[in-house]
Amino acid sequence: MVFSDPMNESLQAEKKKLREVVLAQRDAMPSATRKAASEAILEKVCALPGYAQAGCVLTYMGFGSEIETHPFFERIVSDGKIAVLPRVDRASQSLTLQSARSITELVTSKWGIREPASDAPMLPVSEVDFVLIPGVAFDRNGNRLGYGRGYYDKLLSVANPALARVAAGFSCQVVDQVPVGARDQKMNCIITENETIVISHAR
Repeated sequence: MVFSDPMNESLQAEKKKLREVVLAQRDAMPSATRKAASEAILEKVCALPGYAQAGCVLTYMGFGSEIETHPFFERIVSDGKIAVLPRVDRASQSLTLQSARSITELVTSKWGIREPASDAPMLPVSEVDFVLIPGVAFDRNGNRLGYGRGYYDKLLSVANPALARVAAGFSCQVVDQVPVGARDQKMNCIITENETIVISHAR
């Protein structure tokens, strides 16, 4: 017999409700506003000391109403750094990290997300110096609400605690409080078009 966990069900319900609210707000942003905000956010990301010092940077390809991160990927490459992108491993329900040197090397997943080809060079998360992380909602304590699969939480749980964990989102994605569970990973820094929120104690 399988017993349900009322506390876990309540947490998941809270997350789902917040996810729906914030995604609706993000989806409602005019494309011109989203583009300008994306440029402002990525300019701040590139100005971070952690980025300047990094030799290997993990980023992601923005999808749907997410931040347009393609220019950031190209900046990483032009800066002579190793650009790494996540690829979903459906068998293990986790992310593999693989490098790419050009947008043209990427393929489109079944979800419409650009990612490295299956034969692209793989790297362990231990080699990553700086990571830009997507998400749905964030709060000022460094908590992050993802899309519900837990891929990034699983990845960060085995990463070096000193890894620079930077989350990027639009100002409408910063909320008073994100509901969190024991496995949810905190961010060190949250950047929006309007501010940079540093959480020095986050691990």
